[in-house]
Amino acid sequence: MAVPVTRLSFTADSADEVADIVTRHGMRTRLRRPQSGLDYVADTVATGSLGVDVARCTATFSAAVDGSAELIVVTWLGGRAALDFGRYGATVAVEGHSTLYVPGAPSVVEMDDHVGLAVRLSPTEVGRAVEELTGLAPEALHFTSLSPVSAARGRLWGVTARMLWEELAAPAAGVLTPLVHQELIGTVAAAVVTAFPNTAMTRGYVPGPGYVGPATLRRALAYVDAHASLPITVADVAEAAGVGPAALRAAFRRHLDTTPSAHLRGVRLDAAHRDLVAADPTADATVASVAARWGFVSPSRFADSYRDRFGCAPGETLGR
Repeated sequence: MAVPVTRLSFTADSADEVADIVTRHGMRTRLRRPQSGLDYVADTVATGSLGVDVARCTATFSAAVDGSAELIVVTWLGGRAALDFGRYGATVAVEGHSTLYVPGAPSVVEMDDHVGLAVRLSPTEVGRAVEELTGLAPEALHFTSLSPVSAARGRLWGVTARMLWEELAAPAAGVLTPLVHQELIGTVAAAVVTAFPNTAMTRGYVPGPGYVGPATLRRALAYVDAHASLPITVADVAEAAGVGPAALRAAFRRHLDTTPSAHLRGVRLDAAHRDLVAADPTADATVASVAARWGFVSPSRFADSYRDRFGCAPGETLGR
């Protein structure tokens, strides 16, 4: 079933209206009166699990913000923001900086003529991504700072946030395929835990899963082959194989020298190849539609992966 993308726009010229808009986006906010005329515009695109907002405000104001249930990362595109998250630290952000709003952590902010690109994501989705990447249990994931681990990681997050906005705000993105939606969530979640300090980066030694035999791997491979067209996760594959995610990763490493996620992408790439071979280029089939059907968000990255695997561009296969 297709995943709908909702688009909304808001404008406000009073502190109470701005507070109401921000509160409706998951952060209960109390604004002090701005020092000058306020002009606030916000554009939002969202699915049920993922949201992106671009907000512009031409005034200087301060606010107290309650902690949000969502994980929110703001990339500052202009202006200045001073943020204090108590035990998580304080920072002054300007254009090009990114700030993590730690779930549940209240803050005091002061903003001056700012433009912000905010990504909103469920902590559950982030925890699932961390478990698949590192084996850390979702409940053990905690973010420990509001600033990226390095300037380079911060810039990489900014690229990811802009990519997400472009994908969701594109005119054709009224709906997403389930696989593309899942891939977007996974990409954003992985980028968050790579960019911002968290317990997955500092955990101590974790014992290995022990030996995992070929029979377990065969069950996993069969499940992937049968369900590759669905938005399955590594946790789903592990459950079908009768092991945990860490044991599944160990089995794939030991027997196939790859990861479950990489194998799943390869199976979907093979399926896209078969669809391109079978497609009628004179009908409605396009490379982009086939790529989206199999969960590839970026047509250019799909083309690169396709060329690496099959030795030609996907358009060449479609045109034969």
